[in-house]
Amino acid sequence: MRFWWDKGDRNRGIPWAAWKRLQFSKKNGGLGFKDLQKFNDALLAKQAWRLLKHPNTLFARLMKARYYKDTSILDGKHRANESYGWSSIVTGLTLL
Repeated sequence: MRFWWDKGDRNRGIPWAAWKRLQFSKKNGGLGFKDLQKFNDALLAKQAWRLLKHPNTLFARLMKARYYKDTSILDGKHRANESYGWSSIVTGLTLL
């Protein structure tokens, strides 16, 4: 892995290949790395989907009691003192 971002004798590393190029599929000359931002967004949307489709799980009941007691999860909003987890799930809701 050091080949792609070798520091050599200096403090700053030399990016031998652009990240976008490494994300190309192997068939197209890249290494097939995933776009981590898109991957993270998809996982957050998956959590929101689970809350929506399985409302009787312990996790869904806890989240509902804490963050969207009288509404639907689809009406979930960012609030001042909410957990990072809920804030992230609300971000994932935008993909649903």
